[in-house]
Amino acid sequence: LASTVSLSLRLPSATAVTTSSEIGASLFTSTVSFPAARRAYVVAHMTVPADVERVWAVLTDYDNLADYMPHLDKSEVLHRKDGRVPVRQEGSVWFPLRKLRSSATMELQESPPRQISFKATAGDYAIYEGYWRLQAGPEGTDLIYEAVIEPHFWVPQCVLGALEKKILKGTFEAVM
Repeated sequence: LASTVSLSLRLPSATAVTTSSEIGASLFTSTVSFPAARRAYVVAHMTVPADVERVWAVLTDYDNLADYMPHLDKSEVLHRKDGRVPVRQEGSVWFPLRKLRSSATMELQESPPRQISFKATAGDYAIYEGYWRLQAGPEGTDLIYEAVIEPHFWVPQCVLGALEKKILKGTFEAVM
């Protein structure tokens, strides 16, 4: 899984939009670019004022993620074996005038406590793969998210980019 992710994430980009905002006392930065018509490449970063072990515990509490991640309605571990964790997830987000829903079974590969690689193996995405990386820093944990996302259905780039930024900001807020 890790080799697949590293190859896929090295995509060229013609259009990239970076935004920054504050979450608490931390700066949240995200960049969305579009290397292909229906594909988004997303990178987000924030320093979380907590140690790596605490952030790891929050991110890997898969069965309870829907309790505090605002755009996740359901998250269920199917089983665990040798650091691999398939998780079925369903989410939704309000976007002007309607609620958009998606679901996926994600194959997670844990490398405690530094990285969680993921790849959709079923659901609404032709491609959804990437990682969460945690690194101890002087002010807490540097949390980095990187992913390539391509839904099975057509979504205008501006909508896909706006949705990803909204979902990621809510996710990073929840980790705080």
